[in-house]
Amino acid sequence: MKFFMKIAVLLIPICASASPIESRVGVYAECVKWTTVNGVEHSKGFEYALKEDQSQYLEIKYYTGTAKCEGDGEVVMKAENFQILDRIGKFPQVLTMTLKDLDGGDYYKLLLGGDSLVLTSSATLPVEYDIQRTIILTKVQ
Repeated sequence: MKFFMKIAVLLIPICASASPIESRVGVYAECVKWTTVNGVEHSKGFEYALKEDQSQYLEIKYYTGTAKCEGDGEVVMKAENFQILDRIGKFPQVLTMTLKDLDGGDYYKLLLGGDSLVLTSSATLPVEYDIQRTIILTKVQ
């Protein structure tokens, strides 16, 4: 129950600030300090792009020697061949989408609102909100 309360607290401000798709089109990103090995910091960069034609991509890069995703990272995952399984609202009024990566087989649940995107990944449907597989991305363009 506490887990669902945390998710609700997180999602209410995002959904409350929902705006038309024109303001949602763009690139959303976040950098996460991943680990430190032998005193060397490593990070992962997450980037999701939503385009006006509804095409999209998700990319994850691994950065060695920096906790702030500086320099050129190694692409560890790139997905751009998505099937939209469901969406609440009609484009251009998208608030949530469930996607399937047709190449990798993973599923994603996206919650768009304001200048933020909550992204949850899962190996199966339905996508369950797991704090370990959820990240908040902030709009950068």
